[in-house]
Amino acid sequence: MLIAYLAAVVHAQSDAHQKTSPTPSPSPRPSAPPTPLESDDAAALYEDASKFLERRFAEFNRQGLPYSPARELMTREEQRELAGEHAARLMARGRLKGEDYYYLGLLYQLAGKPASVEASLRRFLSETAKHKNADKLKLQLARRVLTETAAREGLLEDAEAYFADYAQGEPRNPLDTFRLRLALAAAYDRAKQFDRAAEHARAAFELAKVAGTTGGDYVQRAQLVNAAGVTLADLLARQKRDADALAVARELLALGLTLPAANVYANAVELLVTSGHAEAVERSIEESAAHAETAPEIEVKDWLDAKPTTLASLRGRVVLLDFWATWCEPCRETMPRLAKLQDRYGERGLSVVGLTEFYGATDGKSEAAELKEIADFKKSLRLPYAVGVGANAATALRYGVRALPTTFVLDRRGVVRYVLVGGGASANDLLESVVKILLDEK
Repeated sequence: MLIAYLAAVVHAQSDAHQKTSPTPSPSPRPSAPPTPLESDDAAALYEDASKFLERRFAEFNRQGLPYSPARELMTREEQRELAGEHAARLMARGRLKGEDYYYLGLLYQLAGKPASVEASLRRFLSETAKHKNADKLKLQLARRVLTETAAREGLLEDAEAYFADYAQGEPRNPLDTFRLRLALAAAYDRAKQFDRAAEHARAAFELAKVAGTTGGDYVQRAQLVNAAGVTLADLLARQKRDADALAVARELLALGLTLPAANVYANAVELLVTSGHAEAVERSIEESAAHAETAPEIEVKDWLDAKPTTLASLRGRVVLLDFWATWCEPCRETMPRLAKLQDRYGERGLSVVGLTEFYGATDGKSEAAELKEIADFKKSLRLPYAVGVGANAATALRYGVRALPTTFVLDRRGVVRYVLVGGGASANDLLESVVKILLDEK
């Protein structure tokens, strides 16, 4: 019965609203040009170019200019032009040696001139790598940039050689290693060498799963797991290695529950359904009973029609944690169905908890005004369950929420057993089926 709903669930994911409150941005307005740099020192020239974006966006903030994609593109182009001018200025100065070539290479990188990047950084490495007092951080950064540049340009042998030098050098950053692995995977993919691409994607996936790779940053960890896992599954599928691709998709599904991360879970569901393995999603509801990781605690500033509560205090009940917003039309369609679930199964042990946040910064609303708007919205839909309002997006980020509505189903132990991104009648029928399964568990 559950499998019949999964195709509709995948379709519902595509209809979900992205978790932002969109506001139109005006076209870019001119602002004062940056003050010219007088120094021709290589390090100073690079620092001036590398911090150009930071300075310009600070100027925009002072002038009250809101962010817009067009303004960002314009500013990045200005940075490329400035970096190119600084690189030409450094070359014109002459008398370059050692670390001058390091900064020159980085300027060329900002300017988008890959051939000059490689020539400059190779010169830097040849002049300094064997020196006892060489800056190891700069050497490793040069090797990293060379690997990325060669990979983008399709120079696969060079990219592998630079990566090998990086892998043998010190210090090595696991996050940088991850990025280099994915860059190499992408390069081999473009060259249609899918087996080599999969090797690097597999190594990146293994790195992503280690919490230490991101230094405990759970949001970034989920992003890495998602990027590497989806890339690997796709590469394996294109090689007709269906069993291997299925294993990766199932692992992603489990990680989506245990991290937890809605974006990871949703992509795994799509991979499984579109490859004809929807039954793996159904099995995961039973298999996840063996998981021990409880869901992270929620951060709520204001509660509506309920006393402050925590997930820990709801142990012993099945919890349906629903992320929503007043401006989300699919949420408006889904919430009455959640209300029926609360009415129907509340006495058997179901607790629906709605979670939203203050979005007022995007349209100038005060928290008090927005809280009233949320309360009025709740009242208009006659929602019988608790609604918590977060001060910010911390909880949504922690749960990997990228679209609304997104709903997590926790069992009586507080373990995430199912995630639904989007809505629709079929999706909500599936949600009810999962709730009943978990309510019947001992």
